[in-house]
This record gives sequence, structure tokens and C-alpha cells, in this order.
Amino acid sequence: MTTQPDDMRTRTWMTALLWLTILLYFFTNFQRVCVPGPIFNELQSSLKASASQIAAIGSCFLYAYAFGQLLNGILLDKFGEHRVVMGGAIAFTIGSFLFPCANSLPLLYAARIITSLGGGCFYLALVESIRKLYPSSYTSVLGIVIFLGYLGGTTGTSSLPLLVQNAGIPWRTTLLAAAIIIGILTILYAICKSKVPKQPIRPGRLSLVPYKNVCKTKGNLLVMAAWCSTYGLYFTIPAIFGQKFLEDVAQSKPKHAALCISSLIIISAVTNVVTGFLGQRFPNREKTFLMTTTALAFCGNLLILTGILLKLHQAHFMFCFAILAVTSGFSPVTNAYIQNINPSRQIGTAIGLSNFGSYFFVAIFGKLAGFLLDAFSDQAVITETATIYPPKAYLTIFGLFTLFNIVAFTFACLAPKTPLNKDKTTA
Repeated sequence: MTTQPDDMRTRTWMTALLWLTILLYFFTNFQRVCVPGPIFNELQSSLKASASQIAAIGSCFLYAYAFGQLLNGILLDKFGEHRVVMGGAIAFTIGSFLFPCANSLPLLYAARIITSLGGGCFYLALVESIRKLYPSSYTSVLGIVIFLGYLGGTTGTSSLPLLVQNAGIPWRTTLLAAAIIIGILTILYAICKSKVPKQPIRPGRLSLVPYKNVCKTKGNLLVMAAWCSTYGLYFTIPAIFGQKFLEDVAQSKPKHAALCISSLIIISAVTNVVTGFLGQRFPNREKTFLMTTTALAFCGNLLILTGILLKLHQAHFMFCFAILAVTSGFSPVTNAYIQNINPSRQIGTAIGLSNFGSYFFVAIFGKLAGFLLDAFSDQAVITETATIYPPKAYLTIFGLFTLFNIVAFTFACLAPKTPLNKDKTTA
């Protein structure tokens, strides 16, 4: 008779831990897009750095985030989601405080890596927590959580320019305020964690062998290469240089460019909900969805090239960005694709590898964009507040992106069809 209240109390505290993890995931998305994207010019001006050096601030975050996904899946299986989130939250807090206090590029890079490794712990832990707390409504709850997390990205791309560029608040002050909130959430998580039973630690040594098995499974590399590169090509825009492109090429005002980038994240979040429903409505059509998203990405980048050549209005580029945002919202069906072509024992590992690939490509494409902008620095116009790069620079970037889209579409066409009537209950 006494077990039920204890179970209810434990569930209440676990629900509190879930919500605190959601808030930490919210700030992970905030941190992921707020530097350098919305404050690219401010960073370049205050640090006296090149475009590639500023882009590298975003790229190092994404490299660390990507590689962290490989480790987090293994740590989660061994130590449980509560320990992983606690360790991640501490690192996330330290990195968030260190970045606005750093005055040199090496320190800034180190701060972003620490922030990334900490913030990268939350998503997979959320997946595990939702699976335990809401097994019967797992997909719908996860969709809502992803949506809430993406709002953090929207906050980063919309509020930061308003505070820094319009209100005149220094970017260091703004990011320090965010770090204080993250620190408070970490303390609250530690308090709530002490109220639930300790999760058992699984015996055995940590190993990357499961990832080797995933790479041997037929079709995995094709599906992941197609999806991860497509996602990477899109996310480079809001995370690295999208706002700067609109300001440099389309002559958009900073607040309008920031609003556009913010809307992309909302479009992506809503598309995830829609494709999740479509995936249930049309099962075993994952290859068709993958081909659709890679084809849309090609069309979006091709239209951007056309707009640059014809010097079209900013509305054209915003429409193109919206198309690319739609392509990033196919996570539910690509996860289902990976689930259907893998044995149940390695589904989690396969999805972890897919997450790694997505952000690894973002980091690569972000660094490539910064390198190409630097290549045209001798043709750039330097003002007191910004370095304005010529349209040729962005024409080169999106030209290469379009070629990558063709390769991704080819991989999607070569990917295997999903087996019919696969039993998903073992996942």
C-alpha cells in the first residue's frame, strides 16, 4: 500500500527533471545558433578577426556537438540519463560563462567546445526519459519536445539582434545573462536529481564497436550521407552565415534578416510535426520522403543562385530559405528509415551516428563558407561595423552547396527501400 505514493513522488520528481532537461535543451538550441550567426559583424568587429576565424567559432561548437553524440549514446547506456544530464549541465554552465568573459580566439574556441559538449548531452537523454515516462505517446511527446527546443533557436536568432543591435546591449552582457539562467537550471536539476533513486551503472567497458556494426549494415551509409549532408547544408545558413548573406547581398536590415532566420527554425519545427504525421499515414515510404527532401534542397539552392545572378529582392531569398528550412524537418521519417533498416539492438546507436553526421556536416560546411568568404576579402567593403562581402563570394558558396545537393539526391536514389511490415515494437 505504501509503494504507490512513493512511485507517484518519484514520477513527479522525474517529470520535473524532464522539464528541466527540456529547458536546458532549449538553451542548447539558443547557444547553437546565437554564435556567430546573429552577431557575426559584432564579433568580427570587436575581435578584429577574419570571416573564417569567426565562422570557426560556430564550427568548433558543431564539431564538438557532433563527436559528443557518439560518446553520449554509450554513456547513456552505461550511466543512465540523470548522470549524463547532470554532467552535461555542469559543463554547459561553465562554457556558457567562459565564452562572454574570454578575450582571445583560443579561449573563445575552448569555451564553445565546452559549451557544446555539455549541451550535446540533453537530446538523447530526453529521448530516453520520454520513452520511460510516456511510452504510449512517445512519438507525439517527442515531437512537442523538439518543437519546444527549437524555440530556443528562434529566441537566439530574434532576441539577440534586438538586444545587441537595436537596444545597444553588448553581446557579452547578453550571453552572460543567458549563462546565469543556465546555471540556475543546473542547480535546480541537482536538487531534483537528489530526490529520485540512483540509476544503476551497467557493468562492462565503454566501446565504439556498436558504431562499427552500424556502418556494416546495408544502406545505413547511403541514408545517412543523403540526410546528414542535406541537413548540414541547411543548418549552416541559420547557424553560420544566413543573416549576413541577407544583409550583404539582399541589403536586408538586421532586424528583418534576424526575423527571417528565426522564422526558418519555426518552419523546421512545424515541418517535423507534419512529416511525423505523414510518416504514420504513409508507412514504408521513407525512401520517397528522403528523395523529396534532397530534391527540395537542390531546388532551394538553385533558386538562390538565380536570385544572386539576377539581383532579386530580399523576399526571393527569404522564400528560398523557407524551402531549405522545410528540408530540415524530415527527422521523424529519416529516424523511421534508420529504424526500419537496422536490427532492433542497434537502432539507438544508428540514430546516434546519424545525429553525429548531421552536425559534423554543419561544421564542415560552415568552415567551408568562412574559408570562401575570406577568399574574397580583397573585394569586400569594410565599414565601421561590418565587412560586406561581394555577391561573387556567396555565388561560389551556394554553387558548391548545389553540387553537394546533387550528390545527396544521388545517394537517396541509391538507398534501399524499407522492408514491409517490419515489427517496430522491438525498438
